[in-house]
Amino acid sequence: MAPEPLRPFVIKLGRIGDMVMLTAALRLLHARYGKPCYVLGADAWAADVYRGWDDVARCWSLPRKSPTLFGLAWPGVLRALRASAPGPVYVFEHHSGQARRIRRLLRLSGIDPRRCSFIDEAPGTESPWVEALLRFARRTPPALRAADYPEPAVFGRWSPQLRVSQAERAQCNRWLR
Repeated sequence: MAPEPLRPFVIKLGRIGDMVMLTAALRLLHARYGKPCYVLGADAWAADVYRGWDDVARCWSLPRKSPTLFGLAWPGVLRALRASAPGPVYVFEHHSGQARRIRRLLRLSGIDPRRCSFIDEAPGTESPWVEALLRFARRTPPALRAADYPEPAVFGRWSPQLRVSQAERAQCNRWLR
């Protein structure tokens, strides 16, 4: 019997380039678990990066510098984390201050820690480059069986992608003239 498709919850409080680099891992996680990812990013522009992206079901954002319990986004993020069970939670954050903030958020949400994987605890993932992100996305949180959710054998290239809408492209072309 095939395992139930799960929705990965991905957390990265990075800048725009980090979020674009993350698209390769989001693609792999979507293919591996069978459902598009939930993403938690930093700042209001995070949702714009993934708008219309098939590998992302929804994106929340937290202000980069706000304290843990302040801001309007926290209650919705806590609810989403609670509702994401039994899916895996992947924390793609090396910055120690942000990683502490994320761990606090996960504790407050009541998430089973066995569902979580932290890139700062994974050997061989120290660099921010795509291969390290993909190596981490191939790891399986302890609460899940890796055999139930293997990496797809053939799925094209796992490379970062940035999509620009036709309207944005036209606006940019007008600006360049």
